[in-house]
Amino acid sequence: MLQQYKKKINLGIGIGLILSLGGKVISSNPNETIALLGSILGLMGIPIFIYGLSMYAKAKGRSWVWGILGFLNLIGLIILYFLKDLEKDKE
Repeated sequence: MLQQYKKKINLGIGIGLILSLGGKVISSNPNETIALLGSILGLMGIPIFIYGLSMYAKAKGRSWVWGILGFLNLIGLIILYFLKDLEKDKE
């Protein structure tokens, strides 16, 4: 895995997960205004998470398009984790 992507991966996946999962928890609030805010936070987390997975795919020598697996949330992360690291083969 390319080390130059580590910070981008950690920030993208970490912030994306926090916003997505936190938004899901907040959106279950009975107050409609707070629930709407939670839904907005959750939706903001999706593109950030996709960005993090795109960087993860690039670090493994894959196309950034693999980041679209971010729509599957944690399942997409697990799929990318088990993909073969093509950068190791180049070394």
